[in-house]
Amino acid sequence: MATYLLLKERARAFREDPEVCRAVAVCQVDGLAVHTLFAGENARSLLIEPGAYHHHDFVAAGSGGYEFAHLGQLAIAHLLGAR
Repeated sequence: MATYLLLKERARAFREDPEVCRAVAVCQVDGLAVHTLFAGENARSLLIEPGAYHHHDFVAAGSGGYEFAHLGQLAIAHLLGAR
């Protein structure tokens, strides 16, 4: 129970940390729960239809500076009690 309570407190502090909140917003973590497939669409249908992703600019999508590494470092710092 002591470990649970310690981790519960660390999780609360992590969620309330202003730097974490900023990194979460920059990473657009809330957008990960948004479905991006149309009704009836699945991974197989995307592979079959070459035009489904042909025009997507993957380089631009990957250059957004999402700060996932920074968010991960903040999580580790909170878990270790360094923040």
